[in-house]
Amino acid sequence: MAGNSNLVDVTVIVKRETEKAYLVDHGGKAPIWLPKSQIELEPNKDGKTHTLTCEQWLAEEKELV
Repeated sequence: MAGNSNLVDVTVIVKRETEKAYLVDHGGKAPIWLPKSQIELEPNKDGKTHTLTCEQWLAEEKELV
């Protein structure tokens, strides 16, 4: 996803994982499902959270920002 200026980073907790999606807690009302094909996840040093990177439109649609 590098090279695209319309990316956002959000700190999340991964609750569940399937073959095609992650269920993440982003501090909103309820955890949300996000397709693996449209996001990147990097574990944070704390061992509990991840940095989720996705396009701005997806973050807005899923109310991550």
